[in-house]
Amino acid sequence: VNPIDDIEVINMELALADISTLDNISKRISKTVHLVSIAMLAAIIIMLTITGLGYIPLGVGFTVSILTLPVTIGAVVLGPMAGAILGLVFGITSFLTCILGMDALGALLLTISPIKLLIMCIVPRVITGLVCGYIFKGLQKIDKTKIISFAVFKISAIISYFFIYFFGIYLIFLILLQY
Repeated sequence: VNPIDDIEVINMELALADISTLDNISKRISKTVHLVSIAMLAAIIIMLTITGLGYIPLGVGFTVSILTLPVTIGAVVLGPMAGAILGLVFGITSFLTCILGMDALGALLLTISPIKLLIMCIVPRVITGLVCGYIFKGLQKIDKTKIISFAVFKISAIISYFFIYFFGIYLIFLILLQY
């Protein structure tokens, strides 16, 4: 074995090792960017909750939340699991608004059953993040332009959120209240 004669083989092996190292670094950076993106959207949810900008008052103590936007954006851009994580953050902040009295209906439901309210705040929002992510993922395979995917996704996100949330209120507080 003569290293001078095998210099091309040695250089090729070094180049392949460098490519493998760069690939590993690229995967780690990609994971870091993904986690940072989730953290930034979670911070937006928390900031909108703390400042009250994430809730539109309707009068008589009722509010409409726009906090589903970061959840659905995360579900589309980062995937269904990110949507679920962001839904969890949204659910926790919603529960905290009930505890702090920022939501009249939530404060009322808190007096009835804090455990049921916690379930009601978290489960629908996590499911919404998952459902939105999977709906968009499925539509994306059919619609290559993504125009129809975004329109159908947004409509289905709104419908699924309200259906899951209000069905959950009905199920947990009206039916299970008897037990």
